[in-house]
Amino acid sequence: MNTIILTLAKTIIANVLGVAIGVILNKKIRTVNALRTIYFFPVILSALVVGLIFAALFDANNGLVNKTLESLALGNWTQPWLGQRIPALFVISLAEIWRSLGYAVVITLAALQSIPSECIEASRIDGATEWDIFKWINLPLIMSAISVNIIFSLIYGLKMFDLVLILTSGGPGHDTETLGTLILSEMSRSRWAQSVAINMLFTIFLVIVGVVYFKISNRLEIDR
Repeated sequence: MNTIILTLAKTIIANVLGVAIGVILNKKIRTVNALRTIYFFPVILSALVVGLIFAALFDANNGLVNKTLESLALGNWTQPWLGQRIPALFVISLAEIWRSLGYAVVITLAALQSIPSECIEASRIDGATEWDIFKWINLPLIMSAISVNIIFSLIYGLKMFDLVLILTSGGPGHDTETLGTLILSEMSRSRWAQSVAINMLFTIFLVIVGVVYFKISNRLEIDR
């Protein structure tokens, strides 16, 4: 269940934000190059660095988030972010989305820039609004890029391991355990057979998810 929650959160939020930010960065604004660099910067950071950053931000005692809430007289909102299941899953999801958002933005932006400008100009001459242009021109033409982003998000979300290990190690207890950390946990107990069995089932599950999604997305593209 933890694996599914983290995967869905990453897939939905990262791809929605990726499309939204890609559309914004595709416009002619002065700081567009700087903004592209800022959004892609977290991608080059290792999972260890990202995990340490979010561990420092959401530390129960000295974390910046709790300190900020206390300074704003919102002390009732402070909590042990990494010490309870739901807040810990929220922090892990937030860290993973921040780390991987740059990929979705870059892929979406590349697809948007490949759309012929003549189509956009012709639609504006015909009186189409920006929403009409996005809905009827941009979105259908970038669906292949969105499909790539979604499949990457699904696969890497289901394989989520490093940030969970760094931030919570699957704890408290087993509250944030994922399939990846479960495999490591079984191996550390010298339960090799169980570890291999989980790994095989996990691999089969990843293949099934990928094949099913590609079949669905291809069928939708054909219908369109």
